[in-house]
Amino acid sequence: MMIDSKLETKLYTREPIELPGIIKDRLPRIQSVYQPESVQDIQNLFSRGQKNRLAVIPRGAATSGIGCIVPLKKSIMVDLTSMNKIVDLDENERTLYVEAGIRWWEVKHFLKAQGLDLYTCPTSLFSTVGGWLATGGYGINSFRYGHVSNLVDSVEIVTPRKRKWIDRKDPEYKFFIGTEGQMGIISKVKLKVRESHPSKSYLVFFNTTAEAVGFLHEMLKSPKTS
Repeated sequence: MMIDSKLETKLYTREPIELPGIIKDRLPRIQSVYQPESVQDIQNLFSRGQKNRLAVIPRGAATSGIGCIVPLKKSIMVDLTSMNKIVDLDENERTLYVEAGIRWWEVKHFLKAQGLDLYTCPTSLFSTVGGWLATGGYGINSFRYGHVSNLVDSVEIVTPRKRKWIDRKDPEYKFFIGTEGQMGIISKVKLKVRESHPSKSYLVFFNTTAEAVGFLHEMLKSPKTS
């Protein structure tokens, strides 16, 4: 699907925190927005961009505060939210294979029905799986399990030249996590998943930052959280 009306493309470039108008008004306009449904569609968009000398900007749910969509030249946008399928669950390997445009709340809902859960997820469950990997953030349970890049089995990358699956051992892996889609588009992801455990949420207040950090250190050393 292609969207090329001036109003709709302008809406696609809005962010939770807008750049000052004096800056944003001087930036080139997004020419059109495409919603691919397959890797082949993405490859075709790269070809279109090269033919017409247009930059290609990938977009997930655009839940980051600022800087998601800042075109420095005439561009086309690739909205990946139509690539939102759960492809396969391997319960033996504890991996979940999904398309990059799926939202985290859909993944959690699916896993819950299987008695499974994610190791970590972003605070915004309405963000997309591929978007968070491209941002490279920390989130819920990161104190215990670490950065999201360590909790992914592998990703499928699409660039103007190739389509390739890479895992964490691949030297190219680091080029695609946290680089905001500048090196290529994440199209599919294999996430590591774990057995689900009962949990409760608590709100704890501290008088100082040092007290809060000390509490976290003690909690992480507890046998129940090891």
